[in-house]
Amino acid sequence: MLIKILVATLAASLSAQAPVWELPKVKHVLQNSDDPTYNAVATRTKNGGVRITQSPFDVLTWGKVAILVPPLDFDRHPVLTVRLGSLDPSCSFRVGADKAWKDFHELLPSKVSTGPWDVDLARKTGWSGRKSFLLILIVEGPKKTVIVDLASIRYTE
Repeated sequence: MLIKILVATLAASLSAQAPVWELPKVKHVLQNSDDPTYNAVATRTKNGGVRITQSPFDVLTWGKVAILVPPLDFDRHPVLTVRLGSLDPSCSFRVGADKAWKDFHELLPSKVSTGPWDVDLARKTGWSGRKSFLLILIVEGPKKTVIVDLASIRYTE
């Protein structure tokens, strides 16, 4: 009986840690070609990450890309994990969440290291229930590049 309980507890723990959303499964990253006000170009890396470069270089000193995240249950306390593969010197990186560009929340303030970082999305945004949103990845610095190796969301409940 004790073994059955331990196996059930372990299975529940593992399923709670399994990602419900992962960057490598994203088919499209919104960037300059979708909207020139993004001021950034995104290319995929071999491991499914995203290389983000601020461009055009003569407009602003920052750029962003956005990824549509399908509906998540914010009552189950989703946690976003982000890790950079690299970032250029004199460059910083920020992460935000927004619903239709009307409700921006800064998830990670400017970072100059590669992480990883975990963000409790429900706590940072105040959102509850089921919601989809734009995950916004921002590179700060003219002509600078960051490589996002990992971005995933898992429930902690």
